[in-house]
Amino acid sequence: MAHTRQDGGELTAAVKELARQHGAALVGVAPVERFDPMPPLFDAASEGHHPRDFIPEARSVISIAQPILGPVLDAPARLAERDMPMIPDQVKRPYMETLYGRVGHGLQDYALEFIGQMLGQYLLARGYQTMIFPTAGLHPGVSGMTEKEIWRGQTPFNDPFGPCCLRTTRRRAIARPL
Repeated sequence: MAHTRQDGGELTAAVKELARQHGAALVGVAPVERFDPMPPLFDAASEGHHPRDFIPEARSVISIAQPILGPVLDAPARLAERDMPMIPDQVKRPYMETLYGRVGHGLQDYALEFIGQMLGQYLLARGYQTMIFPTAGLHPGVSGMTEKEIWRGQTPFNDPFGPCCLRTTRRRAIARPL
């Protein structure tokens, strides 16, 4: 069944509502020009990272996010210096990394990929080519820091809204008309 095209405002509202219905906490739609050089730094997306590298006629970028559950973020710091008889010292760090990585990122990534796929299918059914991208995070160096400092977030990850933020993961979908 062919769908009629919606105007930009209606389509944006419908995409945001669909993303929220599937679990996105934050949804944003921006013009693809946001990837072009802009003041004050005039930095541009590097080769192979601009939406138009994948879909030359792309006009919009959709970003979605979910918060990572607070106790998941806090658990490794709480456990870092605690004696845990059931978890020997030699496996303590892998245990904490697995706990945080699986629950704090793995499940989150799959959920966001699912939402991205739902949005892509929705837009495709309405005549738009779309593409979703996996979550990508920056991982700044933490050498010289104690386990407690690392797990408590006293790192470049500390910025709650910056590119190194642990509290959100992002998905981007780009769309262009067919």
